[in-house]
Amino acid sequence: MWRPARLPAQPAAQTHVNASSWTPRLLTSLFDHVSDSETVPVPPATLPNPGSMAHPELCRRPCIYFAAGSCANGSACGYCHLSHEHRPSHLDRRHRDMLSNLSETECLALLLPVLRCRAESTGLAAEAVEVLALLEDKTVACAATSA
Repeated sequence: MWRPARLPAQPAAQTHVNASSWTPRLLTSLFDHVSDSETVPVPPATLPNPGSMAHPELCRRPCIYFAAGSCANGSACGYCHLSHEHRPSHLDRRHRDMLSNLSETECLALLLPVLRCRAESTGLAAEAVEVLALLEDKTVACAATSA
């Protein structure tokens, strides 16, 4: 079973944690658990339901009823009906707290390179151009207002 990479232990005396030094590595490692064979986009004509859209990158969690053999919602189901080999990774409480303490500018600056890299590695860069441009504009606007 896949588990997220562990961070080096922080010294107990340290009162301020520099999230910028380890967070990009953590986020990248969380996204790296999906193999290249899983990142091939599924053509829209073969998608059985709305919950399976953008599988495996952005789809909803797996449908437990479909996995058990019978989903009453069928093609209208909001959960993914496609194969999920790995459990989704999640930040632990400490990392969620650190992320929530970042300013909007810091958060955007942290996530944008990871999202851009992930879009390129999955072959979705062309589809993500507009969204990434909006995020870049927002990052610049936030940086300008905080300066």
